[in-house]
This record gives sequence, C-alpha cells and structure tokens, in this order.
Amino acid sequence: MNMEHFFGNACWVGAKERRADGFYILRSHFSIRSATDARINVLGLGFFKCYINGKCINPDTFLPLSSDYEGTCDPQGAELHSHRIYVSSFDITGLIVDGDNTLAIEFGGGWYTNTARIFGLPKAIYRIIIEDSEGTKEFVSDEGAFVCEGRIGDYCMETHETVAHPERAALL
Repeated sequence: MNMEHFFGNACWVGAKERRADGFYILRSHFSIRSATDARINVLGLGFFKCYINGKCINPDTFLPLSSDYEGTCDPQGAELHSHRIYVSSFDITGLIVDGDNTLAIEFGGGWYTNTARIFGLPKAIYRIIIEDSEGTKEFVSDEGAFVCEGRIGDYCMETHETVAHPERAALL
C-alpha cells in the first residue's frame, strides 16, 4: 500500500509503549470556513472509531475490516507491508462546522495488538481534504496530535462487549 496516495504527508500517531488494555484516543483540531465538500481517509491499527465534533462517522464497531497482517506489517516509511489492510474513506461534509472543528479517533486492540502475537503498537493516521470558498485545504495527522489513554478499557472478541472508562468520554 502506498501511504502517500491515501494520506499525503500525514504521519502515524499513537502509543509509545504497550499497555494491558491498549486503547487510545487521538484528538486534533482544525479550522475551516464554508466547507462545500469534505472527506477523510482514516486508518487505525487495531480497531478504530472516528468522530467529528463528537459525532461518530463510522457506525461499524470494528474497523478496519479483517486485515491480513504479516510479521513485517508495522509501518516502515512510506509503505505499509501487509497482504491486505483496508483504508476507510468517509464523506464528512455534513459534520463540519464553520470555524473550529475537533477530530477524535479511538483506536487499539484487535488482531494487530492482541497479546498472542503483537504486530505493532496501536496507531492511527488520517487525511482530511476540504473544499471551501477559497479552494482546497488539507489537514493530516502529525506529531502535534494529542494522544491519551482511551475510554475503552477492555473488550471481548467473542461477544464484542467492551468495558468502558466513562470519565474519558469527554475526549471525543
């Protein structure tokens, strides 16, 4: 997968070390005026959910779709080495407001970070492309994004149940 095609000059942001529960929240802000069209390409390794201004953009519980990781799939430069990793793209035009906007991505867990075989640390990447009255603007993940422990403390793969930290919900 060529990362630049989907993510431009965005960089992976995420965990610096492994924790037992392994879920995180990436939070970033961007400002825009009069958006006429807005899309986001987003990927979280383990699972992820993405929010714009507190509204979930992907109602699916466990994205990305089943990915076929291999031993060398941790991101290396501009290439993500794997058999198959799906990048999600969403129309977010209706969620963008004039002025300041907040993006939040919950990510972690899943096959990528499970304890039986860890392929890498939880991480996420995004690229937002917005058309407005002044032309095209792009916002990408970078090292300036705020990352903290997520509101999901644990989950069960068989039942899809999660144990939450409700006090962290405000981070979305």
